Amino acid sequence: MPDDRVCIGLITKPVGIAGDVRIRPYVLATSLFLKFREVSLEDFTPLNIISARIAASGDVVSRIADRCTRESVECLRLKRLYVSKDEFPRLGNGEYYLFDLQNLEVFGKNGDCIGRVILAQDFGAGAFLEIQLFSRKIQATLPFRKESVLAVDLAIKQIRVDEDFLIY
Repeated sequence: MPDDRVCIGLITKPVGIAGDVRIRPYVLATSLFLKFREVSLEDFTPLNIISARIAASGDVVSRIADRCTRESVECLRLKRLYVSKDEFPRLGNGEYYLFDLQNLEVFGKNGDCIGRVILAQDFGAGAFLEIQLFSRKIQATLPFRKESVLAVDLAIKQIRVDEDFLIY
């Protein structure tokens, strides 16, 4: 069965003595992160978040069920948290989550298949796609903008791009 989970954050360290943890959210809308209650670790160990608040740093401070001491959460330090893709709100037409773009086949302007999206990420200045090019056996980066991404069809798992915007 394929893993349909998305990494939503990283537990960075324990906070205080009552078992709270500091989490660096990987979702742009921290308010969305606060809605996730049933999460899992990379090894599928389930965790239940019983409370969460946004810290001044932008991180999230959370309490996890059945963990009421600093020692009980110390083992969670630097562990990534995951939720099912189904937990994310549905988007409107023409809107995509970055995880939706991964593994799409990439076609150029002329209709030739040129590669596959291996990673979609956004560091705050706009989204970028990492594309494994088939012909050159190298990776290229493509800014995710209307000029460079001509069409996205999630139903058939394809994206059409303007190759002139590829960064090698």
